[in-house]
Amino acid sequence: MVSQLIVLEKIRVGFQSLPYPGDQNIVYDNTGNHLECVKIQKELEGKHWSEVSPETLVRENSALCFMTPSAFRFYLPAYLSQVVQDFPNSDILPENIMQFLTLPTEIDTLNKLNFFQQHLSSASLTVHQVLMKQLEESNQRVHEFIERMVGLNYQQSQAIRYYLEYLKTEKEDCFLFNEPEIAIYRYWFMFNLDVD
Repeated sequence: MVSQLIVLEKIRVGFQSLPYPGDQNIVYDNTGNHLECVKIQKELEGKHWSEVSPETLVRENSALCFMTPSAFRFYLPAYLSQVVQDFPNSDILPENIMQFLTLPTEIDTLNKLNFFQQHLSSASLTVHQVLMKQLEESNQRVHEFIERMVGLNYQQSQAIRYYLEYLKTEKEDCFLFNEPEIAIYRYWFMFNLDVD
């Protein structure tokens, strides 16, 4: 069983050495024209993830989608900690974070395409064309997932696995479709929990 204290410690230790992304690398648009990006940058500028207040995290519940990959990785532990520490008052954070931590189903299209390329003859060109079209339309979500997660080291990824295991066992009634388990199955399974 994964306890709340263990998860919080794994998050703290795993992400403590992650460097601040820099004031101009918090959001993906620094032109001043994107109002949401301007608001988020002002809210987080110069703040370590451990200094962001619970109120800010709940109020800025969609901020992660406006962040650069390095800022996403830097501020993610603040959001994870908030959910673990105060799940009832975290509003929609658990669902929002779960979307970011789940490898998109579009990866299935990549697997199908690979299968068809290896096993079907050139007579199946129409199937291949259909899959390529699907891939072109959905590839961006997979790319964004990989770009965000590839910068995490094993210890940080393992902390996320602990977070998901905690939600899977302690908050399973809050997720109608077993989202934590699906996230683990689709990607985070490879980051093993420590054996005591």
